[in-house]
Amino acid sequence: MMRGQVSLLDPEEDERSCRIIRAARTIAGHGKVFHVLADTPEQCEDLLILLVDEGLVIRFELPRQGKAVWPRDVETYPVNEFRYLLSQRERVKLNAAVASARAVLSRLGTPPSED
Repeated sequence: MMRGQVSLLDPEEDERSCRIIRAARTIAGHGKVFHVLADTPEQCEDLLILLVDEGLVIRFELPRQGKAVWPRDVETYPVNEFRYLLSQRERVKLNAAVASARAVLSRLGTPPSED
């Protein structure tokens, strides 16, 4: 499910990162910190799993064509529920992403959410 390295999205990095963040905000309605837990490129879309801030995991497809950002096949999970879907190795990655998100949010002056 979660392949590769977990990475923090930077909206100033490139247009693709901006598209992913805009799509994530249409789903979550908020978010200051976005970690990519999984990014699987397909022929016409990308399959993404993101950690939003430190408390929400979203899974969705993002079409590659056009500038519109309308994610499809959306699933959302509280982090504590999503953990149960993961292997032990994947949980370690998720825990690292949550810790990183908390550190970034702390630097931004945002209090952590209640787990």
